[in-house]
Amino acid sequence: MSIPSVCPRCLAPIANHGQCPICGAPLTPGTADMTHINHAGDAPANLVRNGLGRTGFSGHRRLVLFIKGAAAPLSLEPQQEIRLGRLDREKGTVPELDLGPYHAREKGVSRLHATLRQAGETLEIIDLASANGTFLNENRLTPNVPYRVGNGDLIRLGTLAMHLYFARD
Repeated sequence: MSIPSVCPRCLAPIANHGQCPICGAPLTPGTADMTHINHAGDAPANLVRNGLGRTGFSGHRRLVLFIKGAAAPLSLEPQQEIRLGRLDREKGTVPELDLGPYHAREKGVSRLHATLRQAGETLEIIDLASANGTFLNENRLTPNVPYRVGNGDLIRLGTLAMHLYFARD
């Protein structure tokens, strides 16, 4: 099984080396110009080297989530608030980020589980009194209390785990 690769500039899937088919970024195998993701959902090494643990969010253009078990990362345009949960049309629950495709229900993710919120130059996460808890770097969060999120932090909603990174264009 080959390791999937994505462009470090736009996160487009890369089938071969040379140039990104979406943004045209030059790509060289075996260097920091190429971003590799393993199938366990771990983050690429070059993102970790470039600022793990930093909490400043100003100037960053995207949030990148590496969900454990997912084939590719999610790239999100930052908004003032992004509610994380799972879609339920019958109850009228529509989070900004629907984690349903990642087996969220089976992993204990509530319909409205947590919120990512920009607060000045930082990013915060707030547990929305979820049934199975929100964890930041394996520490359970008190519901309805904001906690600062750093670059590369581990977020767990129920048992659905993901690493969050700040990315620049």
